[in-house]
Amino acid sequence: LVFYFSFFTIVANTGLVLVYFAVASGRRRLKALAGPTARAMLAGAIVVVMLVYALVLQPLWSPTGLMWWTDLGLHYVAPILYLAWWVAGPHPVRLRWQRAGVMMILPLAYGAWVIVRGLWIGRWPYPFVSLPDLGWGGMLANMAVMLVVFLAAFLAAIAVSRAMHVRARYGLLAR
Repeated sequence: LVFYFSFFTIVANTGLVLVYFAVASGRRRLKALAGPTARAMLAGAIVVVMLVYALVLQPLWSPTGLMWWTDLGLHYVAPILYLAWWVAGPHPVRLRWQRAGVMMILPLAYGAWVIVRGLWIGRWPYPFVSLPDLGWGGMLANMAVMLVVFLAAFLAAIAVSRAMHVRARYGLLAR
């Protein structure tokens, strides 16, 4: 099970499930997971999952059978369904741009997990973070690029959330 959580796709899709559960349950203890920051963060993260898979990882292998269906579900179907649900859902507050800093905890924590786990067991989840193949400079440079991609995705998610908030509140899109 720990092996699967070395892949960001699994981490992000688990986050989607937790957000769905928190919203559906209405439990006070899960309020933060059901809140606008967590929902926008997962929207940005799942967009990164789709983009990185489509542009970088999918060309590296050709799954067949059940693995193809699993890949399709995890990298495209679940993300698109979540994004549609998120955009259509409530946007009760106008998210502040600074919330992107809070959202960055997810990729930073994941990056730390990848490094610690990789050094511990000698396995790396993706070729663009493989220390033995890239060396420290290459791996950290790729991780820095990924952090910029995440930041851009989080800022885009905040922009969409802000626009949807204005639209819901005033019946028009923000300028």
